Amino acid sequence: GKSRWEGRNGEVTVEALALQRYAVRGFKGFVTPFVVIVKLISLIFGLLFWDIIFAPVPGAFETPKNSLQGLIEKRLSEIKDGNAVNIIQRVDTIHRTSETWCAG
Repeated sequence: GKSRWEGRNGEVTVEALALQRYAVRGFKGFVTPFVVIVKLISLIFGLLFWDIIFAPVPGAFETPKNSLQGLIEKRLSEIKDGNAVNIIQRVDTIHRTSETWCAG
């Protein structure tokens, strides 16, 4: 089970204890459920790889060796070089007017 800590009003989770300690210093916060974090990560992945996921590559998902490998490696390099925000902005600019959604 989860560890329990002594908070202001008895036993609390470590997340609640951290929130209490920051509140004493004047900060406000909240605990994000794990499922929200997973959806956020999925959303970011979808935006970063949108053009690759929907690339017009014949048989891309039908062959043992993925024919998208070169595109994926190039994108990972772009992300490593600090271009993630630019990639997401480009995808948004291209698809916002058509109201295409990427859901995590």
